[in-house]
Amino acid sequence: MKISQQEKNAVRDRILQTFVELVRTKGYGKTNLNQIAKEAGIGISTIYNYFKSKEQILFAYFEQALAQAGAEYKATPTLNDFHLQEKLQLYIDLILERYEADREFLLEAYGRIELTPFSFMGEIRRLKDLFLEPLQGLLEEASSKGEITLPPFPRFTQGLLADYFAGIAYHWVHDTSVGQSKTTQLTDISLNLVTAVLQSGMINKALDVVHFLARSHFSHLVQGLEHWFPGRLGPEEAAGDNPQPRKTKQRKATPAKGQA
Repeated sequence: MKISQQEKNAVRDRILQTFVELVRTKGYGKTNLNQIAKEAGIGISTIYNYFKSKEQILFAYFEQALAQAGAEYKATPTLNDFHLQEKLQLYIDLILERYEADREFLLEAYGRIELTPFSFMGEIRRLKDLFLEPLQGLLEEASSKGEITLPPFPRFTQGLLADYFAGIAYHWVHDTSVGQSKTTQLTDISLNLVTAVLQSGMINKALDVVHFLARSHFSHLVQGLEHWFPGRLGPEEAAGDNPQPRKTKQRKATPAKGQA
């Protein structure tokens, strides 16, 4: 019998909720798909219609939390009136609110990912993309309002924001202070720093230095190669940053017939 998309979503949510509860009470290592199916009241074959492994269920939890927080962020009525720092603060708060009820589960989840992080590079990249989706155009908009100096590679800078949030979330999960007050303080201080760096144009200046050093190093490299292999490089390559124009041979004029 064919079931509706709404019913499919309900089954998927039940699998996720059952997985979270089992991991919280039994631990990640002692939770398997058979237990999830039994506790969720569905057949094991039904689970395989949605997830092929418990690792897929694990990352589906994060994907759902990010998607829900992102939708709520974009639906904020006065979002356009917020400054850059306020938008980032709001977005982080909304995600952590989604995590709040599942802190014990998240401790287990982070512990599993830490064991073999390189095994999940594709999944982690997908989470970064989901995190950044609601922030598309954020830096360009802040630049147009005069809040920051637009970095030369906005996408790369937004990727750094995703890494920054991952660090905040990790700290929050392991924060044992009352109400995770230390994470709140860390977020306030670090967001002030992030905003100040973007306002100062420091990223642009740092990239200028990197570009200069790269060009200088390349020039020295080419000169070294020319020393060891003379005549193998063309004038432009050997000159590095200061290419000299090629010298062209002047053709000897051929006297016309009858002229001495």
